[in-house]
Amino acid sequence: MASYGPAVRRLVRTYEAHPRRREELLQEIWLALWQALNRFREDASLRTYVFRVAHNVAIKHVRRDRRDREDAELPETLASDAPAIGEALDRDRQRRRLVAAIRRLPDPDRQLAMLHLEGLTNSEVAEVVGLSVSNVGTRLHRIRKRLRVELEVEDG
Repeated sequence: MASYGPAVRRLVRTYEAHPRRREELLQEIWLALWQALNRFREDASLRTYVFRVAHNVAIKHVRRDRRDREDAELPETLASDAPAIGEALDRDRQRRRLVAAIRRLPDPDRQLAMLHLEGLTNSEVAEVVGLSVSNVGTRLHRIRKRLRVELEVEDG
């Protein structure tokens, strides 16, 4: 929990908007991870395994309860090495625009983007979401292109 807590919390925020249900989802994920640890075969990294379990639990949660999904929050920081508070306002403005653009993505694209922004490689993202590595690469390329166009339109 100490090692992966912040990243799992950020992931949870992309799936659930309501604070109480977000905490419930987080507890479901920790319980599922506790129960799944004895099945960890070390054929993948522990980090990938944690994200795969968290992703699977979150998908079940979303299917069970779609209320408030349109308002799902993204974290204020995109990764543990997010910009420090004292950074330039322009960078902060760009980050906010990017987060807003990611919020507008369809759920599957938003999930891929957030896993990528958490620093997972394409093969790790593929393992988490159950897609081929080439499919993940193609989708991420399209997502980046879509975000770039959307952000350029805002500038124009």
